[in-house]
Amino acid sequence: MLFIDTVFVVLIHVLILAIISGMFSLCERKVMALFQLRIGPGLFLFGVLTPITDGIKLLLKNVVIIINVDYIYVLLQIYLIVVTMYLV
Repeated sequence: MLFIDTVFVVLIHVLILAIISGMFSLCERKVMALFQLRIGPGLFLFGVLTPITDGIKLLLKNVVIIINVDYIYVLLQIYLIVVTMYLV
């Protein structure tokens, strides 16, 4: 039961972080458009789809293939990034 609660809390945190980072991305694009004297990103459905498409584009843009590496270091790096993110 504790495992399910923990997974649920982690998923909620990931969802909240994704929404916040998406909104920051949208605000950044609007500010950059203001600086460059252009209209900015199109706001289909009040800008809901813009951060989602930005995230999908970011995930599909770079393919990293790791060959001959100790996977514990890769997992440790990801863990340290997430822990640092929550501490700040």
